[in-house]
Amino acid sequence: MKSIVVAVGLIWMVLVLEISWPEHLPGGCLLLPVVCGTFFWFRSATGILIAGAGLLIDAILRPTTVPLSAVLLPILSVLLCSPRPVISSYAQLLRRWKLIPMALELPLFVAIAVCVDNLLRVSFHDFSFTYEWYSNRFGASFWSSLSPVLIIAVPVSGLTTLLFRTADELGLRRLNSRPSYF
Repeated sequence: MKSIVVAVGLIWMVLVLEISWPEHLPGGCLLLPVVCGTFFWFRSATGILIAGAGLLIDAILRPTTVPLSAVLLPILSVLLCSPRPVISSYAQLLRRWKLIPMALELPLFVAIAVCVDNLLRVSFHDFSFTYEWYSNRFGASFWSSLSPVLIIAVPVSGLTTLLFRTADELGLRRLNSRPSYF
């Protein structure tokens, strides 16, 4: 119960900080690492509900065309943060994901989340279905909006991974999934 209150309070504080300083903090630079950290901390339906609610509130406060991150990130977290062995058609994908060292899983998931979140923040009239889409305005505006968020989000997710490892070593976290390795 205490970890749920801490997670809700942390997501709320990060939302307030990002909404109150939009000129200093790009959208999602702190929220996405905290939300992805919530997925990885709980590795259960509780974490998905808390983080999904935070993403939904963010989608309401900063509307875009489609709140793609509020829809896709909980689905990806179910696929990638599952604590039990999954026997199904995507088991091979999960085995490949679990070959990634534990210290890199959260920063990689945050990078995927930032890409998904910034995909639709670029206006649709810049998007064209030509062969040279990267050289068009869509590619340039996508990469230029992605880099300020990644510069902040990836180090924050790395520090979050170190905090998770410290909590595991000190016994502050009950982990009933696979062990964490550096």
